[in-house]
Amino acid sequence: MTIMNEHAECLFVEASGYMKTLERSLVVRSRFNNDLLYGIAAMSFEKLFVSLLARYNKNAMHHTPMALFQEADGIMPLPE
Repeated sequence: MTIMNEHAECLFVEASGYMKTLERSLVVRSRFNNDLLYGIAAMSFEKLFVSLLARYNKNAMHHTPMALFQEADGIMPLPE
């Protein structure tokens, strides 16, 4: 396994942890407010896309959602 594949796997596990927290907070009443839930969703999105790029041996140039989407779209066609 290459270094980038290991990096991709670690990022995916981290993103999954954020997603589990988010899912639990949306199903069961949570002490997290909407701003914090938005931040958790954004972190999960970022980690998932950086993980995807790392899996294809690419480093994300920028970590904004649109930049990540555009870089990933250059690797494989993504839905609009």
